[in-house]
Amino acid sequence: MRRDAVVFTALHIHVMLRTIEPSGAVVSEIAPSDFVTVSRVREQDVKQVYEIAQRCNVSTANLAEGFLISSFSYEEYVAFFRKTDEVTFLVARGAGGKILGFLLAYNEKYALSLSPGTSEFRIAELLGEESAFAVVKQLAVDVGERRKRVAQRLYFDFLRNVTSPDLFTAIVQEPPNVSSETFHRCIGYVPVLQNVPPPNKDGQQYPTQIWHRSLRPGAFAVSGSSDVGDAGLSAALGHATDLYLHEDNLNWTKTQLLVSVFFALMAAGWYFVNSGKMTDESMAMGALLVASGFLILTLMRGKLLSGLAFMASHKKSLRILEARQFLQSPGSIAPLWQVPRQSKTVRKLAWLPEFAIAGWLVMSLLLLHKIGQSLGTM
Repeated sequence: MRRDAVVFTALHIHVMLRTIEPSGAVVSEIAPSDFVTVSRVREQDVKQVYEIAQRCNVSTANLAEGFLISSFSYEEYVAFFRKTDEVTFLVARGAGGKILGFLLAYNEKYALSLSPGTSEFRIAELLGEESAFAVVKQLAVDVGERRKRVAQRLYFDFLRNVTSPDLFTAIVQEPPNVSSETFHRCIGYVPVLQNVPPPNKDGQQYPTQIWHRSLRPGAFAVSGSSDVGDAGLSAALGHATDLYLHEDNLNWTKTQLLVSVFFALMAAGWYFVNSGKMTDESMAMGALLVASGFLILTLMRGKLLSGLAFMASHKKSLRILEARQFLQSPGSIAPLWQVPRQSKTVRKLAWLPEFAIAGWLVMSLLLLHKIGQSLGTM
């Protein structure tokens, strides 16, 4: 049996041994005189939750012990508290009612109300917009209360009541949140997709990995609204791969053409610059060369950049299909979450048209200077 499966089984058995209070709150023993209750947040609890979130924020927390990157305001936490039909907001209380930690999650209805580019939007693309899923947005334990299994108890109380068949969470990659990765791997999550969400309200942008755990009995598979089978998924993956490779070949052809045209223009410009006194005809040809050079390079720049964007969209579709195949058949493909979203070559390729236009600008200035000198001596 796999080690993480053993850990998960042990945790699950531990949770099954918890006692339930008449109020419905879960009671778990930490130490002989120390108990934790897990229940829904109350409005008067929101301030303590906000303070815990501030202490656990990436800007103030000890990164080695885990951290939060979502900077919600107090008002936003109050709004979460009020959305009881879409949001699950749990707190763990210790002795005297002190809040030790909290868990914030929401269903697909709330997730789909968020803007494109977010991790939740990528999850909807992965599963299909008609699928049911839940996103665990934040899980935090206050400083000084960690290593007491508070996070496990919050999580498994959430699992006891969740109805969605698929759970997702996003874990930041830069800076790496090793503590969060270890915790989620031990309770059955696997990384399936990369995402770079839009900058937050503080202007910070954090690349993330989207992690998944299926709650279907004895199964790891997920299915979107189309419910495609293995054969259909493999066919779609093959088609997407062919489109991606075709666009990649086209972009390299465009690059070769751009380089050839650039050097041809530079050679022609250099010929005029180093020729003797220019005649009326040669000055007209030189001016035409300057204008046509900028026109051709600008058009080729647009074609290459649009091709790179089109290839990126194919790569995005390919990754989603790869993630679906991985969820249906774990181990069927390489660990795609370790592959960069964009290669260094492609990033540099996008700057090639800018370099060509800048180079032609310098040559054009030299050529126009030569034409001006020729006009002054006539």
